[in-house]
Amino acid sequence: MIAQQEIADILQRTEAYLTGALLPFWLERSPDKECGGFLSYFNRHGQPTGETVKTFLMQIRMLYTMSSAHRAGYGNGRCAELAEHGARFILEHY
Repeated sequence: MIAQQEIADILQRTEAYLTGALLPFWLERSPDKECGGFLSYFNRHGQPTGETVKTFLMQIRMLYTMSSAHRAGYGNGRCAELAEHGARFILEHY
């Protein structure tokens, strides 16, 4: 059985990764400011590959992620802005 301290450590590391690496990556790189929606193709260095195909599934996943992150209190309002950005794109293009 996992000890409570071990669970607390895992939770702390997971939240640190979420707030220090994962969310900042997507908040900074995924919004397509030119065409709307979210970019989802990046090379191993985190740079866009130039692929601009926007599948419905990926757009919905990003909308869900941004809205969930906002509801959980992450992003200082930026997640809410991007959820709105994604919802607008989905409504206009799908």
